[in-house]
Amino acid sequence: MIKNVFAVLLCLFFLEIYAQGPLENLTNWSRINPIEKVYLHTDRESYFAGESVWFKGYFQDGLVLSAKSTSLYVELLDNNSKILIKNVFPAVQGVAFGQIDLPENLPSGSYQLRAFSPLILNQPDFLFSKRIKVYGKIEKGMPQKQPVK
Repeated sequence: MIKNVFAVLLCLFFLEIYAQGPLENLTNWSRINPIEKVYLHTDRESYFAGESVWFKGYFQDGLVLSAKSTSLYVELLDNNSKILIKNVFPAVQGVAFGQIDLPENLPSGSYQLRAFSPLILNQPDFLFSKRIKVYGKIEKGMPQKQPVK
């Protein structure tokens, strides 16, 4: 009888040592499989048609730079989610620099700047997205504002 009690207590002791709770399991999984995210900093929030959008992109795993991805994809989309421009930029040690040249004939409006890597496409919730305002050229026949007198 004492052997059985001792065996049960010994089993419970080892279960306590090797048992992991949900938080520990999630922490271990995230350490083994970190989720890479991308952030894009632009030089401004609004542009005129024909100007360049200068940016710096960062790939991160948690709080540190990630060197997993070597390519940064940056797209410019209109309000209908149609891709107008798509460029690929090299990333070195988790950082990428680049520019997107806006066409001269781009109409005024709000556009979406989207950035990602092939690895991030596996987790679409982590695509970077930012709205920029573009002021297009004034077309002939368009009403123009009159100066206030």
